Amino acid sequence: MPSVRSLLRKVMLLTPIFLSLMLGTVSCGTKAAAFTPLTVLSIVGGNVLVQKPNSSDWTVGKEGTTLQAGDKIKTDTGATAVITFFDGSTIDLNGGTQISLDELNSKTSTTPKIIKIGQTIGETGSNIVKL
Repeated sequence: MPSVRSLLRKVMLLTPIFLSLMLGTVSCGTKAAAFTPLTVLSIVGGNVLVQKPNSSDWTVGKEGTTLQAGDKIKTDTGATAVITFFDGSTIDLNGGTQISLDELNSKTSTTPKIIKIGQTIGETGSNIVKL
């Protein structure tokens, strides 16, 4: 017959395992939070404007502005900006450039990423992170 001390030791060892299994089973039925791609505007110098989807107005871009699919960004002559995408890739916008962020998509942090950009005018330079 096992001693009380031996039985207590087994209960103490098995309780964390049992709780882990139960919590894991309960969490399997919940939906995972959607991964929200974060794309950020950095202004190196000059005047940078942003146009949101469904708007005809251009607003002055601010350092750290979060950008979304459908946004348009343009730099005045002599201005420079950098857009950093959710995967770490960047695009440098020289003066007199206008681009549109046509698609920014990543369902989770581990699924393939889609970044589609339209360039109307100007010069850009890109640094793409390898998948």
